[in-house]
Amino acid sequence: SGQGALQVRAPVTGHRYRVVDDPSHGLSLVLGGDVAHVADSEFLPGSRGFDLTDTRTRLRAGMRWENAAGSSAFYGLTWLSEEFEAQKEGQLVGSLRLNLKF
Repeated sequence: SGQGALQVRAPVTGHRYRVVDDPSHGLSLVLGGDVAHVADSEFLPGSRGFDLTDTRTRLRAGMRWENAAGSSAFYGLTWLSEEFEAQKEGQLVGSLRLNLKF
């Protein structure tokens, strides 16, 4: 991303998105990933029978386009690993963000 851009990370997908405008424009590709140790979960509590996996992995890729007028679009895909032992496979989550200026 360009200089002066303030970004935050989406909590589920891990994709970053701008919260302050940046004068740059064009097409960009983003790739990323992270691994986290899991101790417990508010959403999947052991008291309800969930046996959590020890780690959670996210892999993500996205494409962002912005024109000179400031309109932009972002599409990303994030692969999330299994979160508990009975979950048979990971999940693929799509993200779309449009910022249209007219």
